[in-house]
Amino acid sequence: MNVTKLASNFSILSMLNRLRNPVLPGFHNHFKRYNSNGNVSICANNVEGFAWIKMNKSPVNTMDASLLVDLEEAFGKLENDAACRGVILTSSLTDVFSAGLDISVLNSNHIADFDNMWEALQNLWLRVYCSPLAIIAAINGNAPAGGCMIAIACDHRIMAHGNYHIGISAPRLGLMLPPWVQRAMENTIGHRHAEEALGKATLYSVDEAFKLGLIDSIVEPEKLEEAAQEEMNKMLKIPDHARILSKQLMRLKDIQYLRDNQKNDLEYTRNHVMLKETQQQIKKFLTNLKKQKK
Repeated sequence: MNVTKLASNFSILSMLNRLRNPVLPGFHNHFKRYNSNGNVSICANNVEGFAWIKMNKSPVNTMDASLLVDLEEAFGKLENDAACRGVILTSSLTDVFSAGLDISVLNSNHIADFDNMWEALQNLWLRVYCSPLAIIAAINGNAPAGGCMIAIACDHRIMAHGNYHIGISAPRLGLMLPPWVQRAMENTIGHRHAEEALGKATLYSVDEAFKLGLIDSIVEPEKLEEAAQEEMNKMLKIPDHARILSKQLMRLKDIQYLRDNQKNDLEYTRNHVMLKETQQQIKKFLTNLKKQKK
């Protein structure tokens, strides 16, 4: 694949518009004002030049289409804010980052809802994975399935110490992972570990995730915010043009793959989800989940 040709067709060139008036380390503009909605809040730090995006969809930040769209729009707004150079993504809920995608729409009676959710997931993934912003996931609780997927789309992951787990658990529902998620997992922990993690649908403890490289550091819960801010300040010492272009060149092929195959990816995933065998496994999983809640 010709990287130079891809770069000429992809968002690297569009990001040069942002770099015409770069925000250099030590110089800060003022953020625009943002109104929070029920799902997501934006908290700007004018002094340091970054913002917090906090998920707030009770009880467990289930990633239905509405939360995914709100997250994508929040990142988009901050990308267009000249004062913002970085984002820390976290949850305002106790002990949970995100429980992942909305399993209820994986039912064969909700095809339109599934399409909306999957398209919103694709768009959020692309927004985060190729963002010119420096993005840190401050993981303050459990992050299975879609929670882990969004975390590995970020540039850096810090997780709070505790009885929490993180990993891609979709195969437990009989679901296959799309190539763009597989590749991101492989880029994060290496091919052999990714193959094993996805094949076994492993949910790792905090310590296990750190040893594997799935997360970059562990801190006590009360230190998570401070640690994320310290790491962001380190990232923002790098001039924007160097950081952005380096990041996007590293991720270019995987991003371009999804951009070129979004429609096919949706159709293939939908067809797999609606298979009789997959539907039976999903129903079995939901039944067991209801029993656990009683």
